[in-house]
Amino acid sequence: SVTDQSGNSNNFTVGGGNLTNTEDNPSNVFATWNLLSCGSGTEFQYGNTRARKDTAGYISVLGTIGFGSGKYYWENYRHGGGDQNIGICLAEKDGTTHSSVDTGRVAWGSSTVYIGSDTGISGGNVSTGTTYGDTDIIGCSLDTENGVMKFYKNGSLVTTITDSNLEFTNKQYIPCWQGANGGEVRSNFGNGYFGTTAVSSAGT
Repeated sequence: SVTDQSGNSNNFTVGGGNLTNTEDNPSNVFATWNLLSCGSGTEFQYGNTRARKDTAGYISVLGTIGFGSGKYYWENYRHGGGDQNIGICLAEKDGTTHSSVDTGRVAWGSSTVYIGSDTGISGGNVSTGTTYGDTDIIGCSLDTENGVMKFYKNGSLVTTITDSNLEFTNKQYIPCWQGANGGEVRSNFGNGYFGTTAVSSAGT
């Protein structure tokens, strides 16, 4: 709100553009993409919920809040083409170094969920047989109590990975995105928007 909630009429005036109502506040904090844990050349917008890579070569970006013990869900609107991987990474990894994130990731890109060697998850990479493209919405859910990671495409479950190394008592993870050559992601960590576009309904 631009209105002074104290009632003293010390109101702001919008100088241009539109305001987006956000649920993110000091007592109800959501993750964003981390400007301090990303590859060189990453562009951010919309309160750091959009990340983009326009130049050649891969970059990685980690989130601002790691997962504790519990169940988590967030969505990612894929835009802008390029190559993209979406998922989680070990929180101890250096987001400024793409190779470091590679070894700690559980991230879906193309038709494969890439499992990093440092995760300790058995079986290696997982073939999903499903790809995603521009305007698809990729849902990620992580249950750190039972060690279960699920990936969704436009609301439909694509694959499930179950391993004790996904449990909070064994490893700590953080959201991650990897992109290259024009790749862009718009993430909804709980605010209810993809960039400035509101999610159509609560539960969708």
